[in-house]
Amino acid sequence: MKETKEHFFESARGRKLLAVGLNVCVLIFMATAMRPFWDTNDDPTMANFVNGFRGVTDPHLVFSHLILGYILKFLYSITAAFSWYAVLMYAVIFLSLTSITYVMLERLGAVCGSALALFLLIYYGYEGYVRMQFTKTAGIATAAGMFLLFQAIHQEKIRWKMFVLALVLGCLGYMYRYQQFWPCAALTTGIGVSMLWEWGKRGKKAFWQCFRRLILSGGC
Repeated sequence: MKETKEHFFESARGRKLLAVGLNVCVLIFMATAMRPFWDTNDDPTMANFVNGFRGVTDPHLVFSHLILGYILKFLYSITAAFSWYAVLMYAVIFLSLTSITYVMLERLGAVCGSALALFLLIYYGYEGYVRMQFTKTAGIATAAGMFLLFQAIHQEKIRWKMFVLALVLGCLGYMYRYQQFWPCAALTTGIGVSMLWEWGKRGKKAFWQCFRRLILSGGC
């Protein structure tokens, strides 16, 4: 039975369930055992632009992209009973941290991947779910998008579903705050250099194949 369970969590479906399960547990713990708060006054101020608090709804969020403002404006037009600004932020952080967890499980295995992911989830979960702030959300989403992107193109065949999700997360990170997007994207370029080094060991053909993928994915 033990071997069967270990084999299950090393499968794609098992890794997905494990990644979601770990993040659900961390999210529930952070949201119930701790008291979430806005780390700065910028977020509640921008939320008031689109929630009708001022009597009008304005998608221009000052620091965040206009598209994000229109998304929030649409959500508040459905119902103002929810704090969609916070709900959407939670959803982006959850999707981002779950994606990072899945990449760790793929790269390190169920045991080591879970241990490292749990350590990171506690820290970044606290910064994202408890000390809420749009700049942090931008950084977490951008990092998740870059990790997924490199994982998607690292295989012999590009994993297009993962590739598309990576682009979505990257775009969300950019929309929340583009000033945070570029430093985070730059910090992850070391992964691309590592890929070039690894693929270069297979020969020139593999090296240039990896190089083209990195250039094209960067262009996307």
